[in-house]
Order: sequence, then structure tokens, then C-alpha cells
Amino acid sequence: MSEPAPPYLARRLVRLLLPAQGRHFLADLETSFKRDAAQRGAARARLLYWKEALSPSLLRLAWELRRRRRERAPRGPKEWIMSLFNDFSLSLRGLRREPLLTAFALLSLTLAIGANTAVFSIIHPLLLSPLNLPEADRLVRLWEIAGPHQGWAVSPPNLRDWREQNEAFEVLGAYTFPENYNLSRDGRPEVLRGIRFEPEMARVLKVEPMLGRLFRPDEDQPGKSQVAVLSHRLWQRLYAGRETAVGDTLELDGQPHQIIGVLPPGLQWPPRSGMEIYRPLTVPPDLAGSRNSHWINVAGRLKPGVKIDQARQQMQAIAERIERQETHPFGKRGVRIWPLYDSLVSQSKDGLHMLWGAVSLILLIGCANVANLLLARGVRRRPEMAVRSALGASRTRLLRLLLGEGLILALAGGTLGVLLCLWMIPYLTALPGSGMPLGETGSVSLPVLGFSFLLSLLTALAAGILPALRASRSQPDAALKERRSGGGGETRDWLRGGLVTCEVALAVVVLTAGGLLLKSYFRLTAVDPGLDTRSVLTASLPLNGPDYDEESEQQAFYRRLLEEAASMPGVRHAGLISLLPLREWGVSTRIYVTGSDGSLQESNVPSELRIVGGDYFQAAGVELLAGRLFRPDEERMGVIVNQAFAQRFLNGENPVGRRIASSSETSPEDWIPIVGMVADVHNIGLHTQPRPEFYMPLSIQSRPDMTLVLSASVEPMSLAETLRERVRGIDPRQPLSDLSVMSEVVHRSLADRRFRTLMMGLFAFIALVLALTGVYSVLSFTIGRRVYEIAVRSALGARRRHIYSLVLKAGLTPAAVGIGLGLGASLWIAQWLRSQLFAVQPIDPLVLMSVALLMLAVASAASLLPARRAARVDPAVSLRAN
Repeated sequence: MSEPAPPYLARRLVRLLLPAQGRHFLADLETSFKRDAAQRGAARARLLYWKEALSPSLLRLAWELRRRRRERAPRGPKEWIMSLFNDFSLSLRGLRREPLLTAFALLSLTLAIGANTAVFSIIHPLLLSPLNLPEADRLVRLWEIAGPHQGWAVSPPNLRDWREQNEAFEVLGAYTFPENYNLSRDGRPEVLRGIRFEPEMARVLKVEPMLGRLFRPDEDQPGKSQVAVLSHRLWQRLYAGRETAVGDTLELDGQPHQIIGVLPPGLQWPPRSGMEIYRPLTVPPDLAGSRNSHWINVAGRLKPGVKIDQARQQMQAIAERIERQETHPFGKRGVRIWPLYDSLVSQSKDGLHMLWGAVSLILLIGCANVANLLLARGVRRRPEMAVRSALGASRTRLLRLLLGEGLILALAGGTLGVLLCLWMIPYLTALPGSGMPLGETGSVSLPVLGFSFLLSLLTALAAGILPALRASRSQPDAALKERRSGGGGETRDWLRGGLVTCEVALAVVVLTAGGLLLKSYFRLTAVDPGLDTRSVLTASLPLNGPDYDEESEQQAFYRRLLEEAASMPGVRHAGLISLLPLREWGVSTRIYVTGSDGSLQESNVPSELRIVGGDYFQAAGVELLAGRLFRPDEERMGVIVNQAFAQRFLNGENPVGRRIASSSETSPEDWIPIVGMVADVHNIGLHTQPRPEFYMPLSIQSRPDMTLVLSASVEPMSLAETLRERVRGIDPRQPLSDLSVMSEVVHRSLADRRFRTLMMGLFAFIALVLALTGVYSVLSFTIGRRVYEIAVRSALGARRRHIYSLVLKAGLTPAAVGIGLGLGASLWIAQWLRSQLFAVQPIDPLVLMSVALLMLAVASAASLLPARRAARVDPAVSLRAN
């Protein structure tokens, strides 16, 4: 009797999979078949032969042999390109087969990359390239130090000594603070913002005009012909880019000025200040020799190789020599030197770094979200990867295929993110009073697009490398054995649970920062500014021109203006003030106050001086606390102080009847009496405590740049056109500017803080959405893999509440751990926000508790829908399908 033979088709399959290198495997199969046939019978031996022929170990051996043979085969560029194209096509088709996963991944990447691109478009011109000047690292700004004043403007004699005695600077240049110039053109007056600077500033900045020339040394002398240089933007607006503008004449402040040059596009001084026109700096003769007259700014260019610390030492020695010649009334002299870059970004650096940190956390959340989705999908694709490996695909090829899917997702998400950024930035800047910091920023330029592309590549690598490594490392036999197991152990995968925990923790950090800033902003808006903000209209009136050089001429104009404004229908009170509240700056001066014994006592801090006229206090709604207000016919000197003045210098005593003086050498008959005390006004800003202030009447001292304040019984802005007509009736060459309701002035004073709060609130919402998406999507895909397990549990008697508990536990456990870790990290990171907060502690229990409850509610909502779907699984249908 002949021995039974192995199945013919099984032997042909083994020979097909294994060429000559695998004949020993076939010989082992023949030996095993003979042993099984003798022990168990021919039929049983044939079944075992088929099982071994289709075993994963045979597939793995075939895959290994084919991989080695393929690696030895030479491949040209054409084959390599075609291979990449095929991998791209396969990756694209794979993503199309999973529309839900692709949608979740694109949503995460769009939000993360869009937020990062938006913030980078703001940070790039402000922090990374704020200076469009050659050798900008050698540019510095210089201030005087006098007692408590650490950043005062410079006096002309001190600047002269600095230039003559220093050896650290190539050149020092001076310029003024921004000024308002009245432009009369075609019978329509308007206000231009500009500065005056010396010819040396051209050497400091190393700039050349686009058209014409800059100032010559002899053009900064009094009595010379008036010249001006235009910014590129003003040149485009007034002359539509015509080169004939050079040589033309503009009437500024009632005097003709010849245009001698046009600056290149994008160049402004100070950078991003919005200056439109430049005039030569002229030092008045009466101020040329006064060391206590601080009114000019100074910028310098260091010599090559000179460090800033060396310059500080030299300039401090010069300041000490000056002090030996003439002692400053405010205290010890010094010089403060600051790199120009730091002086420009100092106020916005901390806030922008905070935003950059927040969007970086959002990017990490997005990467973790996508990585988790790809990990869940990779588990589902293990049998597919096993078949590809068995058919000869190398691990490198599988890695390339899986990374290609991540790259497609990242590039698509980056493109959508840029589109989201293009939509988001104009919307943010268009919000009333949103206040992009430091001027116009936020354009999506070429560096911003490059950043977005690079960020997309890094995101693809960060989100796709781990899932690709895990999927490509799976063994064919193990993958094929578990293809019908239902993936019950997948939910216990510590890696995916850890990623969900990280997502939730990072989202808690962003939410905590947003909650602290939001509470701080609400606290700030609740501060009483000390004046009426609802029914008050304000308008700036720069009174420039040769007709108003004398104080008497200015006062005559203001008296008539107050009369005309007060007679307007709907106006209750009309007043003037030199510095409108909430402008964040003022004029400080040291004063002496009479004590209880009648002697003068020097104040230990400077006081703010403001000049008022008409019924300013009634118009602005400032409360009178003691004494009286100024009378219309006030002829002798008198001042009104605020409550902070009395608290600081008089220990809260009634200041009415006391007198002040500007110097200890002032004779008693020239001491100025205090006639009244008013409530504190937050003139410098709502975030600062009111400073000691005193008000002087306009009839005693005048300024050419007063602001009109009207208290209205009607809607304030309805008075704007009538007010313009009244001003034109007095002098048609004098324009009004900055017409706004006082509430809008308060609103603008909070622009930077509102912008940061708005952005952090937006980022907190994005983090919340990403966390919700992450928990839901991962849990949803996991439940899809556990249908077989859930069906078995249901068939064995598990009730719906048990299924709910199982799924909710799988979603809430990593979320709860993430909430705990996030709160711990927030306690540490919130300390960095201290400088951005107002009346709020970095560790705020209410904010922390609210964030924890909100995140727990979001995680519960994200887990509830998959739990309901799992509880509705029909055991019969699921078990039959498996």
C-alpha cells in the first residue's frame, strides 16, 4: 500500500512562495506530513499540512527572502520616482477610505497650524525683524537718569557734551517726540503725525531717501527756509507716487514747506510709529543752554567692536563730570543705554511670548491628536501591513507609505491653516479697539508662508513617525492571528492613553492661562476711571501756525472756542485739558508744599501737571471733594490738586489753603495757593494707581495742543459735524482730529490687554475643541475595534449600564489623569503670567476649579456618544459578523 501524498495545491503554494532558498522548509513539511499520517491518519495529516503551508511563519520567511532579493537589485531614479508616486497614490486612497478619521485629523491640524501661523504673522515683524535698518545690532537709544527718573529725555547741553567727550559712538542723533502738524491742502485741513530730527540721524540710521535728499546741517538753524521729508505712504496718498512731488510746496502750520525728499517704503522713524512727515530739528535759543530742559530723544550708532557695556561705562563717567558742574534738582545724574531692538519690543515682548507659548501647546495637542488617530488606524491596518510584508514590502517601504499619509494630512492641514489665518487676522484687527500692538502687523508674507510649510513638515514628522514605526514593526504572523480577535486589548494600550492624557493636560494649561487673563480683564474694566465715559465727546485741536506763537493768541482762540462749543445745542459743559486722560503718559515736575507750620517741604516724588480751561471738571464728570473749581475770570495763580496728592504729601489732610512752589528759592508772594481738591482720575491708565496731580488754569498757562471735552445731553457723536463748523468759523485752517466718545478713549486704552485676552480666549477655545476631538475620536475608533468584545459581554449577560461604565471609564480615566497633571503644571506656569494680570493672583482657586470642571464635562460629553453606540450593539449581529 502506497504512502499518502501531501496536498498538491499546498505543495505548489509553498514552492511559489519559497524559491530554491526555502527548499529546506518544504523538506521539513514533508517529514512532518509523514509523521502525522502515521500517527493521526492521512486526512488529519493533510489538514495539518495546509495549516503549516498557510502559517504566518511561512509568510514571514517568504517576506524576508523577497526583501533581501529586492535590496540586492539595482534601482534607478525613474524607478525611485515611480515608487514614490505609487506610495503617494496608496496613501491618498487609504485616507479616502477613512473619511471620518481624515476629517478629525484635518480639523486638528487646521486649528493648530492656523493658530501658529496667525501668531507668527504677528511676531515676525515685531520680534524677529522689527528693524529694517543696516547693522541694526549697533543701534541704541539713550536716556538721562535724574533721581527717580530712569528714562528721561535729554537736554541739549548734555547731548552736546556727550558728543564731544564720548569715544564709543560713531554718531549721536537727536529727534523730538511725535508732534501734530496742520496740513492745509485744497481748502481741507487735516492733521499729520510727524517728528523733527537732526541731519545726524541719517548717519545713525544709514539710510538714503528714495527720492531727493535728507536734511543738511544748515537747515536746522532758526530762521532758515522750511523744508520737509515725506514718508512713502504719505507720498503715495498725496501725490499718487509722482516724482514731481520733490520740489513741491505744502502748507504746514500755516507756513510753506518745500518737499526735499521721500523715504523708501517700509522705512519709518521711530520704527512702526506711523510717522508721516519729518522736519528739521531746531533748538530754541532759550533752551540751548538749559540742562534741566529734557525734551529731545537721542539715538546712537556704536563703533565697530564696541560693546554696549563699554558705552555705558563711558557715558556714566561723562554724566558724573556733568553732575560736578551742575547738580540736577531731581537727584543724581546718569545715562541709560538700551539696544534699539529691546526698546521697541519691551512693552509687547512678554505678551507676545505668552501667545507664542500658548499656540505651541496647541500645536502639541494637535500633533498628539493626529498621532493617536493614526495609532488607532494602524492597529486596524495590522493585517494589511502583514499581507504587504508577506508579499515583499520592506519596512522602509512601509514607513514611507505610512509617513506619506501623515505628510498629506499635514500639508492639507497647513494649507487650510493658512486660509484660516488669512480669514482670522483681518477679523481680529477689524474688531473695534482690538489694537494690534505696535502698529499694522499680521500680514501673511513670504516668511510666514515658509514658516507654515516648515511647520507642516515638522508636524507630519512629529505626528506620523511613532504610528508608522509601530505599524511597520508588527510581525505578519502576530497580525494575522489577531485579525479576528476584535482588538480587545487595544484600549489598554498605554501609549494611546498617554497621548490622550497629554492632550488634556496641555489643554488645561491653555484654559487656565486664558481664564486668568479673562478674569484679569474683567477686573480691569470694572475699575472706575474717575470721570464720565458715556456722554462726553473729546476732540484734539493742535493749534499750530505763526498766528498762535504767543500765549495770548492761543488763549484768545480757546476762549472763543469754549464760547462757541458751550452755545451748541445739546452741550451742557465745555472744557479743555492739555493731556486727555488714559493716554499713558504725562508731564512730571518736582514741587514744594507748605507744611502745617507754613514752611516749604520738598516732595519726594514728582507730580503730574495738567492744564485745564473752561468747565473741564464738570464736562468730564470729575467730582469736587473740597474747596472750589476755577472761576472763568481767574486772574491770579491757583491750582487744584487730586486726592492722591493730598494722601501722598499731606497725609490725607485737606489741602485747600496750602501753597506749592516749584523751587525752594521761590519768594513767599509767588507761592501758588491750592484752591480745591478733586477726585482721582486714572490719567495714566486703569492698570496703574492714580498719581499725585495738580491742575493749573488755562488763563495762567497755555498749550498749543489742547483737547476739547464736551458733556452732551444728546448722543455725543451727533455733535461732531456742528463742532467742525464752529471751528471752521473761528479759523478754517485749524483741523479737528481724534473725535471720539470718552468710552471709546477708555476702550482704546485697554487695546493691548484686550488683544492678548481675546487671543488667549480664542486659543483656549481651540484647545478645548482639540481635546474634545481627541477624546471622542480615539474612543470612537477604539470602540469600533471592541465590538466583538462588547458583543460577547452582552451575550454573557452584561447590562447597558455596565457597557456605559466600561466605555466611560476608558475615556474618563486618562482625562482625569490629564486634568490633574494639567492643574499641577498650571500652578507652575501661571507664575510667568504675573506681569500680565491685574488684581488676580496667578494661583486662583476659582479659575482652577472652573477649568477642571469644564474639562471634565467636555471629556464626559466626548465619551457619552461612543458609550451610547457601544450599549446599542446587537450581540447576535456582531458575533455572526465575526
